[in-house]
Amino acid sequence: MNLAYPHHRCSEAMLSIVVNKKRGRPRGGLNSRENIVRAAQSAFIVHGYAGATLRGIAREANVDHTLVNYYFGTKENLFSETMLGGFSPSVVFKTVRAADRVSLANLPAMLSCAFVAFCEAPQFQRDAIPTLRLALESEDARTLVTGYIEREILSEAEKLLLELKARHPRPTTATAQEAVVGISMVLLGALTSRYILQAGPQAKMPIREFRVVIERLLRGALG
Repeated sequence: MNLAYPHHRCSEAMLSIVVNKKRGRPRGGLNSRENIVRAAQSAFIVHGYAGATLRGIAREANVDHTLVNYYFGTKENLFSETMLGGFSPSVVFKTVRAADRVSLANLPAMLSCAFVAFCEAPQFQRDAIPTLRLALESEDARTLVTGYIEREILSEAEKLLLELKARHPRPTTATAQEAVVGISMVLLGALTSRYILQAGPQAKMPIREFRVVIERLLRGALG
């Protein structure tokens, strides 16, 4: 998969996106992890992403809350693994934040590169796409999934943008809030059109061209 373009080459680190790191099983009941997964699925469906808590899930699974932290680390990881097959859009932003020499100037190129590499990964295609499509058919599922994705994208985009603005201040036509909303609109639109709905032009576009289009749209969103 060639994601290179004249001004920036996607590094190996950016293409090696890890969605979830598996943790070893601690001492305890053999079914502890399975009980946590079942309790989490129920909690997310009943209470939504914002309303579900790790302590509440631990109580329902009849385990100590530290065991939930041990297996999954964060509510973000627990949700992505139990509900979306490991899909976590925040990984894209965290990958870019960790990259060397990231700046406001090259952010559109690096972000589009990381986003497309993530979405084109076999695990994403196999595990996340079916659930995301299901979310379009059920109002409850749509509310749960879109709330999670929007929260992750908006939160991580804001962190990344504010960090870069503080490090490399430069005048922009868009405010920080407008830029964050713009970034989320571009990425959510790309995710939906190419990977979920598989709209004709977007789905048929070669990977490199699709990435360049996203880059241009992100550059416009940043002002």
